Amino acid sequence: MRTETPPSVSLGTGATGHGIVGPMERSLTGGRRRQWRDMLVTAVLALVVIACSDDVTSRPGAGSAERSTSHESVDDGEKSDVPSLPTTRVPSSPTTPPAAESTPPSARTPPPADATFVAMFDGNGGLDQFRYGVYHRCTAYHEAGTPMPDGKDNNCGAGGTWTGDHDLACGGPTTQRPLTSDWIPDPTGQNGFVPRLDFHTDQLVYTCKDHLMTSMGDIAGYSVVWFSPNQVFDTVNSVNFDVNLTDLGTRQWWKIAVVSDTLFNSTYNAGNLEIPVPGFMLSDAGTSDLNGIIGPDRLFASWSGAASAGYPGAMKVGDTKLGCGFDAGTDKATRHPVNLTDNHNGTITFSVAGSTCTAPGSFPDGPVRVVFYDHNYNPDKDGTPIGHTWHWDNIIIR
Repeated sequence: MRTETPPSVSLGTGATGHGIVGPMERSLTGGRRRQWRDMLVTAVLALVVIACSDDVTSRPGAGSAERSTSHESVDDGEKSDVPSLPTTRVPSSPTTPPAAESTPPSARTPPPADATFVAMFDGNGGLDQFRYGVYHRCTAYHEAGTPMPDGKDNNCGAGGTWTGDHDLACGGPTTQRPLTSDWIPDPTGQNGFVPRLDFHTDQLVYTCKDHLMTSMGDIAGYSVVWFSPNQVFDTVNSVNFDVNLTDLGTRQWWKIAVVSDTLFNSTYNAGNLEIPVPGFMLSDAGTSDLNGIIGPDRLFASWSGAASAGYPGAMKVGDTKLGCGFDAGTDKATRHPVNLTDNHNGTITFSVAGSTCTAPGSFPDGPVRVVFYDHNYNPDKDGTPIGHTWHWDNIIIR
């Protein structure tokens, strides 16, 4: 048996004009010619496939493996809980990096090392770090987790329904949840001629989408929802947090205060009906029946409110109205940075969404508490607000 050596193969253009075989092919018999031609075609096709594959790998944006690995969802201004897509293959050639995504104002940064209190509300947790409650003028005061008192007067109460942002399934901020306050007068004397109450206080402060909400409707002449870290501070230098600056009308506004621990734990009787309230339950609106916000054992900063700092979006430290402010209109999803700082030189700097002013004042000497307030003065009287809700986040005390 004779063993043949295969002819050399040229990938150049031969006399046949096919561009893949050389002159040797013409000297072979028809059968052998076909055999070697088939082998050559197979080899060339393999090389073509490899070349195409390399081209796909090197082209940016080709195929599902080239999807961006940076996948951030803002979710109507809420914190993102969408994980990054897994990387299935690293491109073999460099690609142009995607443009940087805009960072929402509420995007968190790591808390400073000297922070003495931090609440980020991850996983809708963190509410157990706070005490909270509600006051209704001429009706009663109640702190969550304590016995509900009776009312004072069958002719003055706080009952009704309204809605707060984020439905019970924690949908987006435009979805709404039902909220209620029960006030049941007693004209027959079965309850001593005083109304029975249930403010459902534990539902007025709640968490969704990794932040905290307070909500109050138009159910009394004047109402205040409050919350405070369940912590005493030896001293406070600054308070930082994020909050929406939605235009909720002339009759809803918020405050932040640093008060002495002695004031926090004191009590007094508010108004003609002598409603027992804690010493920190204070207001700059005389119609509230509450004591005032000025004193050496308290420092208040206020945002918006026709009866307070000024509408829309004006700012105030103590009783000093400042020449700065900001209002976000109908935007309820974005939470803007707020800072209140004692400069330790007899002045306080108050900053809201980058609008910053300095006024005379200082935080009281420690030990102290920090209190956040949601004030409501017949909020629906001049038009129903958009959701009756403030959204709080990223609270850092130093």
